[in-house]
Amino acid sequence: MALDTSAFFATPQGTKRFFEQHNIHPEKLRTINHLRLSGISMGTCSGAPDEITDQAYINAIVLGVTHGINAIDTASSYRQQRSEKLLKRALPELRSLGITREQLIISSKAGLIPDHAASESHEGYIRSHYVERGILRQNDILHGFYSMAPKFIAEEIHHSLENMGLSCIDIYYINLPELINLHLGKEEFDKRIYAAFEVLEEKVAEEKIRSYGVATWNGFRQKAGTKGLLDLEGLCRCAEMVAGSNHHFSAIQLPFNMVMLEVVKTKNQTEDKTIAEVAQEKGIHVMICSPLMESRVLSLPKRIFDQMPKELSPSMQALQFTVSYPWVSSVVVGMKAETHVHENIKVLQRPNWSLEHLEKTTEVLGL
Repeated sequence: MALDTSAFFATPQGTKRFFEQHNIHPEKLRTINHLRLSGISMGTCSGAPDEITDQAYINAIVLGVTHGINAIDTASSYRQQRSEKLLKRALPELRSLGITREQLIISSKAGLIPDHAASESHEGYIRSHYVERGILRQNDILHGFYSMAPKFIAEEIHHSLENMGLSCIDIYYINLPELINLHLGKEEFDKRIYAAFEVLEEKVAEEKIRSYGVATWNGFRQKAGTKGLLDLEGLCRCAEMVAGSNHHFSAIQLPFNMVMLEVVKTKNQTEDKTIAEVAQEKGIHVMICSPLMESRVLSLPKRIFDQMPKELSPSMQALQFTVSYPWVSSVVVGMKAETHVHENIKVLQRPNWSLEHLEKTTEVLGL
């Protein structure tokens, strides 16, 4: 299938038109990079790398987008690249329903070297596809599975665009950069993140991506002084050194849920601030992942949910807890079951919890 060049990327006009046609509660309508964004995004990380799971995701994406979710998050490393490739099938189906590329915010990631379904071993694949082609040197590869070398990032952007049948990605993340910081030290991390930001700015200039960020797991959640902790102000300074005040570093992604509370609890950033506080000060958009912690949040004692504002289900309570914070741009929720999509749509149609309700909930959680 040819690349979709009818509309290169999400636009302010396109996303505005989307929400004129698809109603969600005004409090669940957010803004990122001048684009209108649903407070819940569709995630595509989990599941087996097979056709059954692909089709489940495609059905879920069509259902979610036609009911007001206009953001889709993926990565080349998800499900042996199948999570990106299924978008090449889902997006034409959405076009047939009148939903155009400029209405959708699509994000992907590089960092973890993608696996594949061929008979060749993963090590052999890395050697033949990356090392022998001059994309990666052996010292660019951490522990056999990770890299953020500039040539690798450029290759993965090209690869992601081909996988999805697109000509531009709206937000492109460096995935898990804390691994370099943790295993190679801050000095080496600073060199590598600067080089990564350089190539990302080049890809913005080429209109292959529109903006970029970092997607983390532990990077912003650790205590101050912990090895591997990321400094958001330092990342912003790095982007400014690369491209000046008009840089395109605009977003971070990290876990936040009723168990993993560090984003509002842990003062690990400059001047004894939380990552949420610094992100607001620097104008960096915060995308939340793992809001249900793969459903483990739902195993919390019933008495906790009983003390929280009432919703139609505990999973809706857990989602409302994360998405109601005003500094949250969107919450990435894995969706491949239609029942879960319908429930998440109900969250988008309901108002946010009040600040009083959020404070009460954090007290219940012991924050």
